[in-house]
Amino acid sequence: NKPGGVPTFSFASDIERNNFLYYLNTDFARFCLSIFKNNPQLSRGELDIIPWLDFTKTWDDEKLFNHFDINKETQDYIRKFLPDYYGIRKKNGNAA
Repeated sequence: NKPGGVPTFSFASDIERNNFLYYLNTDFARFCLSIFKNNPQLSRGELDIIPWLDFTKTWDDEKLFNHFDINKETQDYIRKFLPDYYGIRKKNGNAA
């Protein structure tokens, strides 16, 4: 973290960075963030609940739901709970 508690991330390659950014757009990661995020800041540990994964791999909701063994009922709840800001699901191939 930079001074002032601003979260920063470092990656070994552009591929890992891009996979991380793609991961943050998944319903799974967005839902995890929504559990603690209630203000515009990310300096109070709001990202702590989002699992850190191997970002040499690409992650999408299907892979994440399988990896964490999330049942269909919970998947449906997550998709219903989260708004589809800016058509993010369509961009990520996760149309619901």
